[in-house]
Amino acid sequence: MNVAEQVQRLWKSKYNSTPWTNQELKLIPGRDFPSTTFQIIVDCHPESIDVKLDLKQSANEQLMNSAIENPYSLRVDPLSSSIYIDLNYVQCDDIKAIRIKKKNTNFDINHLVLLKHEEFNDQWVVQHNTMETDKALLRELDRVLQFSKDPKKIDLLKFINFLIVKNFNAAVGVFENSPHLKPVKNYLQWFTERFGYQLNAHGIKKTFKFWSQSEKKSYLQSSSQMIEALSTLSPHVCLGFGAVLGFYRDKDLILHDDDIDILVAFDISEIESLGAALALVERQLIKVQFEIVGRFFSHLWVKSTEGRMIDIFVGLIEPENKLSFYPSPRHSLLVSDIFPSCEHELCGVMLPFPKDCLNYLVKTYGPHWEKPDINFQHAWNRSEYLDIAGKREHPMMFTRGEANRRNIGEQVK
Repeated sequence: MNVAEQVQRLWKSKYNSTPWTNQELKLIPGRDFPSTTFQIIVDCHPESIDVKLDLKQSANEQLMNSAIENPYSLRVDPLSSSIYIDLNYVQCDDIKAIRIKKKNTNFDINHLVLLKHEEFNDQWVVQHNTMETDKALLRELDRVLQFSKDPKKIDLLKFINFLIVKNFNAAVGVFENSPHLKPVKNYLQWFTERFGYQLNAHGIKKTFKFWSQSEKKSYLQSSSQMIEALSTLSPHVCLGFGAVLGFYRDKDLILHDDDIDILVAFDISEIESLGAALALVERQLIKVQFEIVGRFFSHLWVKSTEGRMIDIFVGLIEPENKLSFYPSPRHSLLVSDIFPSCEHELCGVMLPFPKDCLNYLVKTYGPHWEKPDINFQHAWNRSEYLDIAGKREHPMMFTRGEANRRNIGEQVK
C-alpha cells in the first residue's frame, strides 16, 4: 500500500466528516450535563446554515401525543455569526443528533464550533470544533507516517496541510514542484474534491462539477454580454475550447473545467498582430464596464458581472483563410471551420458556437476528444506565433501551462 492510499484509508475511516463543508455534519451532543441552549458559530452568515435536531423515538411520541409543534426554536445572531438552539419542550437527553449543513452547496465555509451552555456555572462548553478535528487529522497522519520510508510522504503531508487551511496556491506549488506526487494524482484529486475543488490544468479550482445550475446560467449570461460587446469589433465571435467540448459532448459545461473561453478573430489585413487585437478588445471591454485582470500572450482574463473569470482569445485570419488560436498549433483551423457561427442553447442561454463543432473539436483536441481528460494540456508553443505577436501595451503574464513547460517563475494563471 502506497503512502497516499494509507492517508486516504485513515481519512475515510476516522475523519470522514473532515471537511464538513460539502456534506451534512451530524453531531451528537455530550451527556455530561443538562442544558437548554446550544450555540453554533460559523465563519459565514449564519442564515446560510440549515440546522435540525434528530430526536429519540420516545421524545417524538410524547410530542405527538401532546400536539406540540415546536419542541425547539432557532435564533440567528448575525453580529456573532451564530445560531442559538433553544430547547422549549425537549431535554438534552432527548437529542440523538444535531444536523448541520449549508443551504447553498456552492459557497465556502471553513470552520464551525458547537457550544453547549452550562446553566449552573453560566459557561459555554465546546462540544465540537472543526479546527480541532482538522488538527487531529494532521497529527495522526504525521504519527502514522513517521516511520514510512516512502519518499512521497513529506510532500504529501505538505500538500494536505495546505489543503486543509485552504491555501490552495501553496498546495499547487507543492504538487508542481514535487518529483513524487504526479504518480498519485488520483489520490490528491480525492483529497481536493472533499473540499469542493479539483486539481486541474489551472491549479486547484472550484470546477463546474460543484456549481449550481443557476450559477452556470448567470455565468453564461455574463459571457453573452461580453460576446455582444465584442461583436461590434468583429463578426467572428463565438465560444471556443472547453465550452464547445462540453456542449457537444455533454450538453453542459465540462465538470473538471472552471472557466469559459470566447474566441474573437480579426483579418490580418486590418489588425496586424495579436498585441494590436488584444489592445482593441481590452478597450472595448473596459468601455462597457468589464474589468481586465490578466493579460497573456493571446488572451485576456476578464471578470464577469458576478465576479468569475472569462478568457477572451484573439486570433488572426491569415492568407488562404487560415486561422489559429494559441495555444493550439498555428494554422490548425480554417475560417470555415468556425464562422459564421451557429447559435445553440447551453444551460438555458443562447450562445454562438463554431459552425462545425465536430471538425473544430477534432482539430483542437485530436481524435480522442470524446474521452474526458482532466490532465489534458495544450501545446503552448509561442515560437510558432512570434512573427504575429506584435508589441504590447502591458507586460504579459504566463499561463500555468507555459510555466510548467518552461519553468517560468513569473505570475501564472
